[in-house]
Amino acid sequence: MRLRRRLKRITKAIANAPFENQAKRLPEKGNDELSALARAYNQMLENRETLEKNRQQMVANLVHEIGRPLGSVRTAVDALLSGALEDPNLRVDLVQGISERVDRISRLLEDLALTYRHLAPHEIHMKRVAIEDWFKPLAPLWAESARQKGVEWDSVVQKELPDITTDPERLAQALSNLVNNAIKFTPPGGKVDLSISSAAGRIRLEVKDTGPGIPLIEQSQLFTPFHRSVRPSWKAPGLGLGLSIAHSIVESLGGRLTFISLPGQGSAFTIDLPVL
Repeated sequence: MRLRRRLKRITKAIANAPFENQAKRLPEKGNDELSALARAYNQMLENRETLEKNRQQMVANLVHEIGRPLGSVRTAVDALLSGALEDPNLRVDLVQGISERVDRISRLLEDLALTYRHLAPHEIHMKRVAIEDWFKPLAPLWAESARQKGVEWDSVVQKELPDITTDPERLAQALSNLVNNAIKFTPPGGKVDLSISSAAGRIRLEVKDTGPGIPLIEQSQLFTPFHRSVRPSWKAPGLGLGLSIAHSIVESLGGRLTFISLPGQGSAFTIDLPVL
């Protein structure tokens, strides 16, 4: 009789779980099959609650990231409608600001489109690339971002690097995601190093920082879309897409993206590409 009541309670809980927002846990006492089933049910509830919490946080982050540039666009449009059109200099500044915010939203939408897939063949434009020439216009932008954050920046490019066949814009996007992440999470007074070298027929691009490092428990999820190693904070804006998109791009280009990180000792991310 007691066994029947336990079994009825468990089957009822399982049947009702999809329709309850806050389903109750089942007692797990004992070592028999029904206790194991109760534990599995409770674990399912925890997983569901974690997924729902992540979904809510993802939506909140998405609304925030899109809402900021849209708010600026709304302010600029209101100013133009209120008379700023009559001031040529102000009009130009406002229109340029609107253009920049629209570009930012477009980049965000493109990032979202790449969230759960690799690049399609028609999205990749492979060509021969001289790495040193490719890198020159990128470095000053990152150096300035680091300077504004109060972070020391250093880049070392090995001389006489071989040319590679890759998509230069996509590779720049992936490396930029890594560098921007390193700068964003490295506190003022810290340092970000970028090195580019070649060995054994491969090109290696490595980004090191002296930031807080990544907790070991979170490292397995680091390339998961919307995952953020540093818990969501408006002081560190973003959707948690940068690393997952960099990983997707690098693999689409035939390379590998790996990392080493210890809490309190910073992180090192490495793009490894074949020389074709």
